[in-house]
Amino acid sequence: MLRGLVAFFERAGAIDQMSLEAWALRAEFKTDFEGKVKGLGYAVFNWLIIRQGVETIKPDVHVLRFVKNAIGRQPSDEVVVDALVRAANEIGKPVHILDWAIWEAGRGGG
Repeated sequence: MLRGLVAFFERAGAIDQMSLEAWALRAEFKTDFEGKVKGLGYAVFNWLIIRQGVETIKPDVHVLRFVKNAIGRQPSDEVVVDALVRAANEIGKPVHILDWAIWEAGRGGG
């Protein structure tokens, strides 16, 4: 997977930190990443762009469980991310702080 990801970034022109950051700031999952690296999907895409400063949520097991427990059903990863990003913006908190708080609570850290 790592070799595929490196090749993908080379094709996308993300060959150094500046170009990787520029890619992350403009990238959309459906058009810029989906199906382009075997085995890597939406959660990895979000993790990659978070690491480049994009304010979003990685829909990992803790986040998905939190939402399922809160609303009694499991929406799609995309719906979870959209809802939590909107919630963070509504309460005036950075998205990464909400992501971290949910992750910590989900793993029993608070």
